[in-house]
Amino acid sequence: DKHATHEVCDVLLDRIKSALPYFDGKYDPHAYIEWELNVDNEFKKYDLSEKQKVRVASSVLVNYGLTEWKHLCRFGKAPQSWKDVKRHFRDVFVPKYYSEILFTKLQALKQGNKTIAEYLDKLKLCLLHCGLEETGELLEHRFLQGLNGEIQNILVDKHYNTFNELFDLACDSEIKLKKDITNKIEALVSPIANIL
Repeated sequence: DKHATHEVCDVLLDRIKSALPYFDGKYDPHAYIEWELNVDNEFKKYDLSEKQKVRVASSVLVNYGLTEWKHLCRFGKAPQSWKDVKRHFRDVFVPKYYSEILFTKLQALKQGNKTIAEYLDKLKLCLLHCGLEETGELLEHRFLQGLNGEIQNILVDKHYNTFNELFDLACDSEIKLKKDITNKIEALVSPIANIL
């Protein structure tokens, strides 16, 4: 029954809408990016059409956000996909200088004292904040460039076909390095303990 399916769909859309934060569009780039990421996360939980995503996202716009949406739709330029909505709203609510700050932060991101997993989480979060969807070789290259030198040296001779394989190799290298450091410390401590 098409009508029953439509009602279930509307109930689901209402549930998704109630889970989303409102966006008031006060030209706060951080607030816009957080709103976009929250909407993205909610959309990943469901199999929605692009039309449904646009409908739900536009239904939680208020104040300046809603004014911008109405202005956009008035001239027949209503976005047809969630990606189009994000592109337009980033142009409006995320100033160029802020985008440049985010991109500079992404370019400078290094592993430092973070574990491989923590570094990857930070890298993915920076990519999301920049609005970039890197996959494959670009992601591998960016990930490798930010790793600590010792791990980069170990990975130089390693072969991998996917990013997941690269990540696993990096984690294995991290474990090996920690064991080596622990063994060196134990080797230095053992002679002292024997003397006492």
